[in-house]
Amino acid sequence: MNRKERARIAKETLEAIDRGYYISESDERVTIEDQVEKAVQGTKLYRPEDLGKLSGEVERQQAEDSEETEFEVRNETTLRGARDLVERYN
Repeated sequence: MNRKERARIAKETLEAIDRGYYISESDERVTIEDQVEKAVQGTKLYRPEDLGKLSGEVERQQAEDSEETEFEVRNETTLRGARDLVERYN
């Protein structure tokens, strides 16, 4: 997929988010308003200067939880990252 195609997909994605729906390949309307609102409400912004505080919070939470937390920082496109997550956890 070339840059122009990725840009087209990104533009269509943003338009669907703004509209609250998209039309599937089978020509069905798929409503995403609730999912978008939930994602927006659950979004947190972490700035570089927050890293020290965040690391401490994660360490405290890990000590309390039995689940393991993993952080990864990658230099890749959103589409590549999404594909990797689907391949890893699907």
